[in-house]
Parts: sequence; C-alpha cells; structure tokens
Amino acid sequence: MLPLGLKVHCVGYHAIRETASATVPILPRYSLPGVRARSVTLNELSDQRLAWQPDIYQRYSFLARLTDILCGDGSGALTLLDVGSGPIAVTEAFVSPQFHIVRADVGQFDNPSIVRLQPGEPLPFEDAAFDVAVAIEVLEHVPLAQRPSLIRELQRVSRQATIVCCPINTLEVVEAERRFSACAKAVSGRDVDFLVEHRENGLPDAADVVSWFREPESALVAENAPLDEWLAFNVLDFIYACDFGDHETKRRFAAGVNARAPFARVGAAHYRRFFCAFASPAHAATASRVIDAARSPDPSEPQWLVRELVTGILGWRQELRERSTREVEANHRHIGELEASLLYFKEAVTAKDAHIGKLDDTLVGFKDAIGAKNADIQKLDQHLAEAIQSLQKALGALAQKDARLFELEANAAEVLANVRADAGALSAAHARLEESTRRSTALERELQRILTSRSWRLTAPLRRVTEALPRGTVIKAPVGALAGVRRWVERTTNRRNYAQVAESGLFDATWYRERYPDVGRSNGDPLVHYLKRGGVETRDTHRLFEARY
Repeated sequence: MLPLGLKVHCVGYHAIRETASATVPILPRYSLPGVRARSVTLNELSDQRLAWQPDIYQRYSFLARLTDILCGDGSGALTLLDVGSGPIAVTEAFVSPQFHIVRADVGQFDNPSIVRLQPGEPLPFEDAAFDVAVAIEVLEHVPLAQRPSLIRELQRVSRQATIVCCPINTLEVVEAERRFSACAKAVSGRDVDFLVEHRENGLPDAADVVSWFREPESALVAENAPLDEWLAFNVLDFIYACDFGDHETKRRFAAGVNARAPFARVGAAHYRRFFCAFASPAHAATASRVIDAARSPDPSEPQWLVRELVTGILGWRQELRERSTREVEANHRHIGELEASLLYFKEAVTAKDAHIGKLDDTLVGFKDAIGAKNADIQKLDQHLAEAIQSLQKALGALAQKDARLFELEANAAEVLANVRADAGALSAAHARLEESTRRSTALERELQRILTSRSWRLTAPLRRVTEALPRGTVIKAPVGALAGVRRWVERTTNRRNYAQVAESGLFDATWYRERYPDVGRSNGDPLVHYLKRGGVETRDTHRLFEARY
C-alpha cells in the first residue's frame, strides 16, 4: 500500500508558493522562471535550462544526467513516471525528449492528463510499467510511517531505474532551513509552506532511505546542492522575487550561477541527496561514474561565492535605481497630466455651476407644476374611489340577480321537464282514445247498417210485440234471437268504450261537467254522455285536449 500523505501545494519541486503581497507573487526556489524563459531570448546562453532558479536547476539537471544513462544507442522510446509532478512539467524541460513522461499527483491542477493518486492506495499501474520511476523532493512531504511504502511502490512499477531525491535530516540542513524561514518571514511577513511541512513531517534520514530499497546494498547515493550556496542563492532569489518578481536580470544571474556552481563539492555539507537503484549492473556502474564526475574536488570557494552574491546585489541595486528613476519620471508625467486635467475640470465645474443655476430655475417651475398636478390627482383619486364604490354596489346587485336568474332557470327547467312528461302521457292517451273512437265508429256504422237493413225493418213489429211481453218471456223464433244479439252488441260496445276512455286519463269528468252546463243539469254520468253524444259533437274531454285537432 502507498499512503501518499502529500499536500497538493507542496508536492514535487514546491511549484506553488503564496506571499503576503497581493500583487507581486513570490517565486524563489519553488518558482519556475524557466517557463517564462521559453519566451525570452538569452542570446549569450547556450542552454535555456541555465536560466532556471538555481535550486531547481541543481535537482533536475542532475536528474537528467542520471536518466541519460538509459538513452544509449538503440534504446528507442522510454517511459518515465514522475510521482509528485505538481502543476508544471519541469521534468520534461530537463530530461531527454526520448522519454515519454507520465505525471502523477494527488491533485490534477485542472490538467486531466495528470494521473490522480489516492492517498493510502497503491500506485494505479502494473508492475514494471515504466522504464524509470522518479520522486523529486516528495519523500519529505510524506508522513514518516508511509515513506517505505512509497519507495517500494516506485521500485514495483519501474523496470530499469528508480530515482528519489530529498533534503536530509542533518543539523546543518535543519539550521539552514531555519535561517531561510526567518529570512522569508522578515521579507514577506509569513513563513514558507514547504518548510512548515518539513518541520511537521521531519526530514528523512539518509540511512533509512537506503534501507527502504529492495536491495539496499546496491543503492547509489549522491550528494547534491552544497548547503552554503543553497542558502545564499535561495535567500537572494527570494528577496528579488518579493521586490521585483521574475525578471530578465534575475534569470541572467541564475544562468551565471548555474554555469559555474557544481552539483556537489568535496568536504562540504549538502542540502539534499539522490538515491538511485538501477536494474542493470552496467547502468549502475555508469551512474556511479556520473556521480563521481558531478562532485567537484575543489573545496568551498568563499571568494567566488561572495563575488557572485555581490554581483547579484549590485545588479539588483542598479535595476532598483533604474526602476525608481522610471517610476519618478512616470509620476512626474502623471502629475502633469493630473494638473492639466484639474484645470480642465475647474473650467468644466464653472460651466456646470452656471448650468445648475438654470436647472434650479427650471426646477422651481417644475415644482409648481407638480403641485397643481398633485391637486388634480387628489380629485381624480376621490372620483375614482366613488366610482369604485358604485361599481361594487352594482356588482353586488348583479350577483343577486344572477342568483335569482339561476334559480328561475332551474325552476323553468323543472317545469319544462314536467310539461314534456305530461305531453308524452297525453299523446299516448290521445292515441288510445283515437283507437277507441275508431272502433266505436266502426261499431256504429255496423249498427246503422243493421238498423237500416231490410231484415231489421221486417222484424220491427216482432220487436214491438216482444217489448210488450212480460220480462222473462222467451220467444222461440229467429226474430227474437236477432233482437237479443243486437242488445248484447250494444251493451258490450258501450262497456268497452267506457272502460277504455276512463283508463286513458284523457277524460276529466269534473271539468267536462263544468265545461258543458247541459251535462251538469242532466245529473247523469259525464262519460256516458260523451260516449253517446259528446264524441259525435266533438266536445273536449280535458283542459289539455281539444277534440277538433
């Protein structure tokens, strides 16, 4: 497991720094002047990498020498994993273009090509996935208990070489960082973040780092960055960055220092060490020679160091004087422009005062007009209130009428439904009455035919004799039988017609008696009267029924 306890703003080469100044960024040993140097022409420099800040140049230039060991003839394309790469691709600026570099960090810095690492998880790569795996200035930002896992993971994913560098926990290095921190606080008013993390996590011990490798006896160790020069040039670079930012003079000074300063010096204390493990013995032997060649046999040169510092300070002093002169001249020009603008403003203010006087007079007129308008508005408001009150009353009356209209419409609908029901019943009764009348008429015609027949006339004397006989006398003759038939037919017809009309509901006896006074005077059955005479006379039988229709 690889529990990477890195802080995003301090991984790798300390790429991001903050400052107490809100306008001038502080970019000393953790700044990247080389990025801007790509757009600046340094004609006298053969190597643009020399313009990088000295501490960055010490690390990555020596890393380039170690990785160049793998770039022999016929080696082809190589892969390099840069763990803790940070937001800017510094490794790509130094190592051979023969390497395809995969950057990995706990943050992506808005760059999706950076592989995000999860703290507490192994590196998300297969075994031996890369030719080289490096971690430059990362180990000191990992908690002490998690550092061995980082070394083992780097060796697991690398095929040919594993390279790690970090500051070492010695009394000299701790004191140098303390002095640098004090200087930073004095200049910027705040501490340096990566130094705070160094104190919190503790700097690695060189022997411990070697023991964390898979084969400690084959690990190579190289000292890097003589401590006195590291402290002097970082302090000077920090002061310049706080006061002037990144500038051509600073890059030229860095190029002069980098062109002469060795990676290591015999007999001197150093700020950091490189730890390397090569799979090939031949590569390991070559790396050992590279390490020896990078170590200067000369002891520390105080005179050279002082000379370089004085040169830098005098150059920066001259730049400060030139900048101050430019600022004074700019201020004088600005004051002249302000005086001219002030004169123009005075004239403009005088003209504005006159115009304001005219506007005051106009304003008085507007106030009077507004007063009159306000009075008119009050009257209109009163009329509007009265109109609203009248409208509300009218709306109330209209609502009452709407309710009454709704009630009337409901009653009318109910009456109309009843009338339609009664009309249907009357139509049915009328149809039955017409049927009864038709049958009665047919029977009357049959009766008239019988009464006017020759046989009826011939039997008339017989009927008179029969009527004169006592009741119950039986005449055993055809004529008597015929008379009985006639009476039976009449009785049957009258009973049938009576029943049909009574059941039809179209005959109102009370109304019929009141409608026709002769019926009332007769004291007889109104329906019998209708069947005998009223129907023939087309008299009405009901207040809702007219016989003539």
